[in-house]
Amino acid sequence: MLHSALRAAPEGRRRWWPQACSSVVTWGPFTMRHLLPVLVLCLAGCASAPTPAPITVAHARPRTEASVAVVAEEEAPPPRPTMAIAGLTGSLTTREAHRALDPRMETFAGCFHEHGTGVTGLGGDVTLHIIVNADGSVRTAFPTDSTVGHRDVERCLSDVAQATVFPRPRGGGEAVLTWPISMDPPSDVRHPQTWDPSRVANVVERRGSDVLAACRPEGTGHVRVTAYTRGGRVIMAGASTDDESGRDALDCVVTRVRSWPMPPTPRTAKVTFEL
Repeated sequence: MLHSALRAAPEGRRRWWPQACSSVVTWGPFTMRHLLPVLVLCLAGCASAPTPAPITVAHARPRTEASVAVVAEEEAPPPRPTMAIAGLTGSLTTREAHRALDPRMETFAGCFHEHGTGVTGLGGDVTLHIIVNADGSVRTAFPTDSTVGHRDVERCLSDVAQATVFPRPRGGGEAVLTWPISMDPPSDVRHPQTWDPSRVANVVERRGSDVLAACRPEGTGHVRVTAYTRGGRVIMAGASTDDESGRDALDCVVTRVRSWPMPPTPRTAKVTFEL
């Protein structure tokens, strides 16, 4: 049965996270955690102020932990500081963001349950980059970082985020936020081996530039690929990009990577590499 709950961080990690810092959703064999971002202080700006950068997520170890960079505020208005997710010219409070996205957690989990076929032991971390329009609709949502390795799942997660309706951002412009999700592989199946990227470095060196030339708009950001391989071929793959202009190239990248030959192995292996 699907349920959600709060769970404390493991004993060895409590120096990183306060108690009850992540929400947990289980669906069938899957367990998904959304890592609650640290509150961000919104910098009150004017027309001449520089555009604030989108919130970035830095992954700690183990992979299922993350932290959010904090944007400092020059002066908090009385009687208390305004806690908000900084946008391009608008902002959303973290409470508003969670009120919009928390009810979608079961739907996010359903992406793994309904679309995660073809791989035994599917799991990983994904960070969605979400741009909210001035009217509260979502202009775009795409994976800016992912180790899931399943393009159908990543696309579903992006679609769920894009269908979310937020409050209108303060300031009359767009707001940018990131939403990290972690899905554990089912506990009752054999998990894939984890390969170091050096195992596929020769293949990436020979073929990676051709994939980028065919798929990615010139001058756009980096592309990260996670692939599952078995028997010398890629059985499933996913991709993410740190540049909005490159989001439409992800399907093309995955299609081409799935045709690559890989080092033979009788057991399913998982590898993440940069193009």
